Amino acid sequence: MKLLALGDVHLMSRTPSSRVDDIVETEFGKLQFVLDMAVQRGCWAVLQPGDLFDQPRVSYQILRRCINMLKASGRSMLGVLGQHDVSFHSVETFGKAAVGVMEAAEFWVLLSDKPYSLPDGVSIYGAHYGQQVPEPVNAEAFNILVVHASIGSQPLFPGHDLTLPENFLRRHPKYGLVICGDYHYSFDVELGKRRIINAGCLLRKTASLRDLEHVPKVAIVSCGKEMELEIEWIAVKHLPVEEVFKSDVLENREGGGEDKKALGNLIGKLRSGISVRSSFKDSLLAYFIGNGTDSEVRQAIMEELERRGL
Repeated sequence: MKLLALGDVHLMSRTPSSRVDDIVETEFGKLQFVLDMAVQRGCWAVLQPGDLFDQPRVSYQILRRCINMLKASGRSMLGVLGQHDVSFHSVETFGKAAVGVMEAAEFWVLLSDKPYSLPDGVSIYGAHYGQQVPEPVNAEAFNILVVHASIGSQPLFPGHDLTLPENFLRRHPKYGLVICGDYHYSFDVELGKRRIINAGCLLRKTASLRDLEHVPKVAIVSCGKEMELEIEWIAVKHLPVEEVFKSDVLENREGGGEDKKALGNLIGKLRSGISVRSSFKDSLLAYFIGNGTDSEVRQAIMEELERRGL
C-alpha cells in the first residue's frame, strides 16, 4: 500500500504582507505538484493532518479550484481538522466550514476514532485539534494515526511546552506510523520499526528564519501488515526565498533578539494570569479576551506579528 503524506497546507486567497508573489498561483502550483506525484507513484490516497485551509471560510474561487484539482487527480484526500479549519477551534463547527463542503462533495474524508480500513491490513485513525488520540481496535493491523497536535522538538517561543515526537510514539505503541500537523517545520523520528513524521507546511507563510530555511516536502509511504515501513521524502518545487519575500524583510531576518526578549516578557505575564496554550497566538488571544482588548487593536497586533514573521 502506498500513500502520500502532507503537512499543513493553509490554502488562502490573501497574500501575506511579507511575500511578493501571487499566493493563489503559488499554493495551487504546489498542490498540483503534490497530486501529480501521488498519481505518478501510485499512491492510493493523500493524508493531510489538518489546516488544509488558512481560515474556516474561504472564497468560492479557492474552494472550487481545490475540488477540481482533487477531482482531476482521481485521488481521495483523508484528513483531520486543524484549528484553522474550523471556527473558534471547535470541531462542532465543521459543517459550516470549507472542509465541510469538501466532505459533503466526497472529495475529502474526515478521519475519526473509527478505523478507515484499506487493503494490505492498513487502518487509519484521526485525531482532530484538541481531541484525544483513539486506541486502535486491532493491534495486529498496520495502524496509522493522522493527528493535528503540538508535537515537535523546536519551541516556537520562550516558555513553550510541547510533546517530543519520540515521547508521543512511546505513549501510543499500537501505531506503526504517526503523521503530524500543526507545527510548520518538518521532522522524521524513528523508534524501533515505528515512525512519527511531519512534512512541514506546504507554504512558507512568514519571513521567520524557521520558515525561510524550510524546504516544502511530501512523504511517499509504503506500508502494510506484512511489509516493513518505508518512507521516501520528495521536495516540492518552490522558488528561492529572494524571489518570494520582500527584500527589506529578508534584510531584517537575522535580527529578532529584541522580539524574542519581548515575547519572553509577554509569556511571563501570560503565565501569571492565565494558562499558556498550545501556540503563541492562542495565548495572545486568551490574553485579549481576559483583558477586553479592542478588536481593532487585536487586528493591528496580529498583522504586525505576521509582518515580523512571529
